[in-house]
Amino acid sequence: MSPILLILSLWLHALVTVVMIGYYLLLSLVYLPYLSQAFSGAAFGAALDDISTRMRSWLYGSWLVFIVTGIYLMFDDTYYLGVGNLSNAWSLLMLAKHGLIMGMVGLGAFLNITLKRELAAPSPIVSR
Repeated sequence: MSPILLILSLWLHALVTVVMIGYYLLLSLVYLPYLSQAFSGAAFGAALDDISTRMRSWLYGSWLVFIVTGIYLMFDDTYYLGVGNLSNAWSLLMLAKHGLIMGMVGLGAFLNITLKRELAAPSPIVSR
């Protein structure tokens, strides 16, 4: 296979890794702490929803690039023995890596749904 295509695939795969990890790192370490202090209730939910909406195309684009470059890199790798063939350590590690990634995606979706449900629920009025 073409070395230029291999280099481009590796570069794009690494780039979208940085985009996705950077987004979640900034969201958890910068945006959420600030938003939770600056806004409350529905305003917090609206700000978080706006950030999520603006980032959605970047995240979906990253997933598309991950899938395309990942499939290419998988077929270009000499250790790849075929779909479902787990007879070497590389295949087992790739299965574990993809299992962890799918678990993280599932956990993220669950937390997103839970957070939206909690933000949509009316908050009790606390009197002093």
